[in-house]
Amino acid sequence: MLHTGLKSFVGIAVAAPTGAYIYAQNDEGLNRMVTAFQTMGSIQARFEFHSTMRGMDRRSLHKQYAPEVLDMVLNLGGYYIKIAQTLVGAYVLPEVYDDVFEVLLDKVTLRSFSNVKSIIEHELGAPLSENFLEFNDNPIGAASIGWVHKATLKNGKACVVKVQ
Repeated sequence: MLHTGLKSFVGIAVAAPTGAYIYAQNDEGLNRMVTAFQTMGSIQARFEFHSTMRGMDRRSLHKQYAPEVLDMVLNLGGYYIKIAQTLVGAYVLPEVYDDVFEVLLDKVTLRSFSNVKSIIEHELGAPLSENFLEFNDNPIGAASIGWVHKATLKNGKACVVKVQ
């Protein structure tokens, strides 16, 4: 009986993480969340090790790890950038993070136009040329979760298109 229970436990212990991994690979949001937890867990573990075991100054460790956190936020994009923008100046994080994250307030990386174009065409179900006479590939605005482009509709009316 114990042997059967042990086999079941081992089966679950192997199958559950494997299933979660496969599911995460097919779900962009879950994959980004797992990446965020892995990255932050690694940073937290290294931070605690260096501050507790090696007696390093916590302020200097924040200064060392803040750029790594910023890189993670920029790579994950979207709402991760929005959360970091919200935290800047809210006096929630150590001051060094405000300094490092300040670039998020006005220098968010733009997506390539081919990426933006594919999003629009997927949403509209047709190529840009079927919906617009002109479409400016340089955004007139960009934020953490969206880009704004000038365009001209087929009927000649000027418009702007916000892509999230």
